[in-house]
Amino acid sequence: MVAKEIIGTGPFYAGWGRRRRWMIAVGLMVAFLCGGLGIAVPAVLLLDYTDRQGDPPTSPTQAADLYLAQLDQGEPIGLRRAFADGRRDELVEQWSRLKTTIERTDPAPDKLEWSTFDIEDQGDDKAVVTVPVQAVWWDGAMSMVGDEHPWRFSMRREDGGWRITEVEPFPWCGGHVQPSSC
Repeated sequence: MVAKEIIGTGPFYAGWGRRRRWMIAVGLMVAFLCGGLGIAVPAVLLLDYTDRQGDPPTSPTQAADLYLAQLDQGEPIGLRRAFADGRRDELVEQWSRLKTTIERTDPAPDKLEWSTFDIEDQGDDKAVVTVPVQAVWWDGAMSMVGDEHPWRFSMRREDGGWRITEVEPFPWCGGHVQPSSC
């Protein structure tokens, strides 16, 4: 008897008449349809924006910059769109190995820095981008900056943008850092 008083005597709408239930059902359908447009338009815009996130970088420098930025942040998000179709898996694997090597450095760098992009047009919708990259370590207010070393990115125009076909990073161990730090 106590449980029946706590739980109630049935569904909350048990005392409602048929007309009231129909009015609420129709009202909910109208609200859903009207609200559906308010939800559908932003959803379509979001899907369009999300679809554009898969577009290739618009320039060779943007592709190389994306690669280095994701390596610096340690996140592969959005990286696959910068890689050529037939080489994606291989280039993602290379990126992952390089990231692991950098993270295992003792001490690991706090950031990578790069600046000037040198673009060589190879003709036939191909280009090579060379960019000097250096590692930076911070220790409180003091920082240590490694030497700049060239990284090369081979690109080709694909799907209305530029995609990386090959990455030739300067050796990390024995190049950017001493072999004993790896």
